[in-house]
Amino acid sequence: MSLAHSFHLLPAGTNQFDALVDWIGSVAPAKATVLDIGAGDGDMDYPIRIRPYASRIVGVDPSPGIHDNHLVDERHESTLEEIADQFVATFDVAVAAYVVEHVAEPEGFLRAVATVLKPGGSCFLLTPHAGHYFGAIALATERIGVEEWLLHRIRSHDLLHDHHFPLAYRLNTRKKLMRHAASAGFVSVEVRMIEDPGIFQGYFPAALHGLPRAYSRLVHRLGRPGLAGTMLCRLQRA
Repeated sequence: MSLAHSFHLLPAGTNQFDALVDWIGSVAPAKATVLDIGAGDGDMDYPIRIRPYASRIVGVDPSPGIHDNHLVDERHESTLEEIADQFVATFDVAVAAYVVEHVAEPEGFLRAVATVLKPGGSCFLLTPHAGHYFGAIALATERIGVEEWLLHRIRSHDLLHDHHFPLAYRLNTRKKLMRHAASAGFVSVEVRMIEDPGIFQGYFPAALHGLPRAYSRLVHRLGRPGLAGTMLCRLQRA
């Protein structure tokens, strides 16, 4: 079976979490069951925003911080791959926000996602794009072992996430995502690209904040989704 796909750039000024929540709301069935993959300690508020569409939100995360997450109804300190067989065809929607850039075995991860989704269910991914300057630099610094050192020198301590996992970037291009999604049994992949300079400005000295803005204007002027920094994806199960 061929994989249906689409790939386009969202308008300038699009907020990544607004776009995520709106997309979920547009496709989720009434009283959807939702899996929050990599839910963490609840430091991102999208579960609150998708609550009107959800009858139940289950969180899974290998970090013990999951037990402090009060935005979900049920918590599992585990990877999805470890517990997927407990939730076969359970969820209408799965969400992984800033998770898949850390996934070392992409096909196993996506097979686990497909296992827990109901037929026709959707998985939404929000993640950096490896083809963007930020993604490329992040991956390069990770591979030469200086990412942690660099992050602590360009970002204030309160802006660093409590649980920093190694980068893998094995699903962070459209081609990689489509290849692994097809192997895992998904029937369609929609990728909406976002180029928001505000996501990246905090990594630049104040004097250089104009650079991300200039780059963003160029991307939108050219209309080139492949140059954008953030991937918002929907994978649909058969």
